[in-house]
Amino acid sequence: GWKPDWDNYSEAKYYPWFEMSHSSFAFDVSFCALGSADAGSGSRLKLKSRELAEYCGKQFKDIWKDIQLG
Repeated sequence: GWKPDWDNYSEAKYYPWFEMSHSSFAFDVSFCALGSADAGSGSRLKLKSRELAEYCGKQFKDIWKDIQLG
């Protein structure tokens, strides 16, 4: 039920980070940073805690890989 407050820059928002190469795709770490998306549209999926970001990155690695690689 958590919804990020995009107007509140002091609210921590976490996301998983992955390392990609030609031969692998692996969860690396989770980050907390100011919410800015460099994509052409939309926003980056953010989670309310580091633990949730790590779980999401590890548990759903194949889904993340499909999203990142199209």
